[in-house]
Amino acid sequence: MYCPKCGKWNEEEDRFCSDCGEELIDNQPAVWEGEKANEAWETVYAFLKKHKKKLCTGLVVLILAVAVIAGGSAIIRHFVGSERVVKQYVEAMVERDWSAMYDTLALPEAESLSREKFVSYMETNAMELPDIARYEVKEAGESDGLIRRYTISYVSTGSSTEQSISLTLVQQAENQLLFFPDYKIATDTMVCEPVITALQGATVSVDGEMVEGGQENEYGELVVTLPPQFVGEHTISITYPYCKPIETVEYFMQESATSYTSFELDEETAQQLADTTQQLAQVLYPAAGDEAELADLSLPCAFTDEAYTQLNTQYGYMLESFHGSSTRQISHVTLSQISNTTDMSVIPYDPAGIYFETSFEYDYTETYRSETNNYSSYGYLGVRYQLIDGTWTVSSIDYMNY
Repeated sequence: MYCPKCGKWNEEEDRFCSDCGEELIDNQPAVWEGEKANEAWETVYAFLKKHKKKLCTGLVVLILAVAVIAGGSAIIRHFVGSERVVKQYVEAMVERDWSAMYDTLALPEAESLSREKFVSYMETNAMELPDIARYEVKEAGESDGLIRRYTISYVSTGSSTEQSISLTLVQQAENQLLFFPDYKIATDTMVCEPVITALQGATVSVDGEMVEGGQENEYGELVVTLPPQFVGEHTISITYPYCKPIETVEYFMQESATSYTSFELDEETAQQLADTTQQLAQVLYPAAGDEAELADLSLPCAFTDEAYTQLNTQYGYMLESFHGSSTRQISHVTLSQISNTTDMSVIPYDPAGIYFETSFEYDYTETYRSETNNYSSYGYLGVRYQLIDGTWTVSSIDYMNY
């Protein structure tokens, strides 16, 4: 029983309080206040629910009068629904009946807050809940009709220390029984709406379900506010064209905001761009040896106007170097030992351009003052690609070495 002086719980056979030493008296609620009051309430509630559309005002008043006589203040507290919901919530916690607990919650309308997801959420987080052996429900603080607050004092299994849980109940706008409002447990601390920032064109999924929508921020990034989610761990998947997907587990809480703007090219795309750079070198250098015009060449990739202007300038320099001297001419240029000098293991994606470099050895024939000899040299080609309208396009020629 509870001590009348300090309120601490003691065993039934104790004569004095183990905490303050006060003599214990039988101060526990009468059986009528608890069990029989609940039985009376259930009977009245079921009757009203079944006949609410046919009952006249006088009959309602009569039933209420009977309820007051039969059950006293305990039934009235049950009638308004709030204490009844609290008891259902705690009993569901005791029984670990997450589906029953779900029915007591005031949750926003969202597919991500379905009964199935709540059950899964609680099975993951059940270890954080107390194992209640005994409890008592008390209304706490002032209530304004729309909100009611309760304190559940309880003792855990295997413990003699009393603890408490605070619950806030919110009056519901619908599902009312006559003029008696329904209440449900407020879930402000259980639900959150995280914000995810990614690149424009990215696809965001949470727990395997794609999230649509989003807005562009001042940096041109995609900002997605997720539908209401239960606080806790969630699996995030972010995909972006031609990049490795990002798979991670995040703990969502109030005002969570995470950014996923750093991607890496996938292996296939990286290899494609590396091969394109090599092909570009294999076209340009032999063509310069043959003194071909750039406009006549079939290039393996698209160029922006600025990049093509850069290429034209660089190619002109190479033609001048190979053929501009009256005493020295270079011809029959062939490439060998071509390799990527870019680190292919990790290639960060950059919307402004992705750099690839290829190196090679080239053999050529040099005619100097009517004397012809074969020589070898080394060259490098650095190219930056940008994804424009779904096509990898050369955005700049960083350098051509010959």
